[in-house]
Amino acid sequence: KAQFERSLPSEYLYVYTFQIINNGNETATNVSFSDVFPTGYTINSISLTTPDSPTPIIYDPTTYVTGTTLTIPNLAIPVGTSTLTVSGIYTN
Repeated sequence: KAQFERSLPSEYLYVYTFQIINNGNETATNVSFSDVFPTGYTINSISLTTPDSPTPIIYDPTTYVTGTTLTIPNLAIPVGTSTLTVSGIYTN
C-alpha cells in the first residue's frame, strides 16, 4: 500500500491497489482483509478481481468500512493473484 505524505492535495481521487496472492493448490477460504486508511480519506468503491472471474466483485463501503478501517471477512481467494482496488477522496 502506498503511504500518504502530509503534503497531499485535498479533494483528489486516490486509489489503493492490493495484491492478494494464493500460492497454494486450491482456493483459500475464510480469508479476511483489513487495513486502516488515513484520516480524511473517504472510501467510495471497493472491488476484487480474481484469476477465475472476468467480472470484479463489488463491495459496498457502507457495509465494510468503519471509520478509517476497511474489513472484508470470509473472502474466497483462488490460486494465483487477486487484486483488491480501493478508491476514494482525500480531504484534509
